[in-house]
Amino acid sequence: MQINTQEIMIDELFVRFFTDVTLYNTDMAKCFWQLEKMYWYYLDVTKVKEKPTEDGMKMFINNNYVRDYLLCILPEDIDIDAEFEKFIENRKTIPRCKVVLLDSEMENMLLTKGVYDDYFIFPGGKLDESDTNLMETAIRETYKEIGFDISDKINCNLYFDLTENGIQNRYFVISNIDKNTNFCSNVLNKVQYIKWFPIRYFPDNVGIHYLRANNVKEIKLSVHALKSYIADVHKTNLCLLLKIFSLF
Repeated sequence: MQINTQEIMIDELFVRFFTDVTLYNTDMAKCFWQLEKMYWYYLDVTKVKEKPTEDGMKMFINNNYVRDYLLCILPEDIDIDAEFEKFIENRKTIPRCKVVLLDSEMENMLLTKGVYDDYFIFPGGKLDESDTNLMETAIRETYKEIGFDISDKINCNLYFDLTENGIQNRYFVISNIDKNTNFCSNVLNKVQYIKWFPIRYFPDNVGIHYLRANNVKEIKLSVHALKSYIADVHKTNLCLLLKIFSLF
């Protein structure tokens, strides 16, 4: 008798991610959120070598064994494909955040590079159903991606907002981070590099770091916005110092 290892794995994944079916069989948004978590976990444990395509999760849901499971736990009148398309459209409107970690001089920033990507970005991600606000998202995603707890460092008032590709992102800025901190991703098969880079060389003069323009295409707008943010901070600090000195 031949054992289908993929079917066994999918069995285990459904047991792991759908422990209480009643939470998901009446709320399709929750169901697909859970399926997305299950999908990324599946990619991790199977050690996929190639970058997942945009249709990766759709292909996963259309796997015969996965589809059979869904047909068993969902109401009979549910159109899985139509509900998935709704989920994908709504997903585009989900609030997102990034976390900008700076050193004490605000001269260097921490960037990450994904296993499947050729570009560097700031840590961050989408608001999860378990998050009550974007600060919680920032804390969760930063710890997941670089293994660093920012819960006692993040300030809800220190940020800048930026619209990129029609999507609104909130950038939380945290300075005074020790450059000797040991960063290590808590997620398998996702983050390849975690590195400090001098802000002044970005986004236009990155060749000195053996980077190509393509490596920083995703952060061009955000680095310009970050430079403006830092300039405003320095200007505010200077005005504050001048005000203090004027008292003497």
